[in-house]
Amino acid sequence: MTLNCPGVVRPVGLPSLALALCVFAAGPAWAHMMPAQQGTLNVVGNGVFAALSLPLSALAGVDDDGDGRLSPSELRAHETLIRDEVARRVRIGDGDRPGRIDFLQVTAEADDRDPGSSAGSAHFLALMKASFDGPPAALRLETDFWGRADGDRQLTMKASRGSNAEIAVLTPRRTSHDFFRPSGQALAGYWPAAALLALALAARAMPRSIPARPSGEPLA
Repeated sequence: MTLNCPGVVRPVGLPSLALALCVFAAGPAWAHMMPAQQGTLNVVGNGVFAALSLPLSALAGVDDDGDGRLSPSELRAHETLIRDEVARRVRIGDGDRPGRIDFLQVTAEADDRDPGSSAGSAHFLALMKASFDGPPAALRLETDFWGRADGDRQLTMKASRGSNAEIAVLTPRRTSHDFFRPSGQALAGYWPAAALLALALAARAMPRSIPARPSGEPLA
């Protein structure tokens, strides 16, 4: 099946999901399809379908009028550059094996201040499909697509594979995540944060002070 929506880089299969991607990419005259700095990964067979809201401020030479927003005209002028940057800086893999990009579409979002405005949004929508020789057993997302504002330096991703789902938060200090790892490995990967959380909860549960005991009195 060959898609007829703009920005497609290669024919893709799975007609119903491909049609859904075209609906997502229909144009900027609708409300935001994805909240800023969030995204999804959906594993279907040998492919991974991704939708991400990415910051314009991570790109150079695209914001022609300097208003911090991507308008439809700026998208048309720089679409190839934007797609190339997304493909280079958002990487979907099966462990260390990178996926083949079958589909990559970037779309200007509506102005969150005024949906009727043509100024666009500070974020844009990227739709991708990556494929592998077989179902990815160790789904990995890696990115360095960070904007200049503090709020543009954290990406929350939800990955789904059948009935399984997992959420991960990526930052400039944690630029990759392996989804659907065995439980022991997943716990090991999160151990520092889990340990800090356990210590914090234990500290909150402790009494603020310990009554003084008379000298020589045994502990209970």
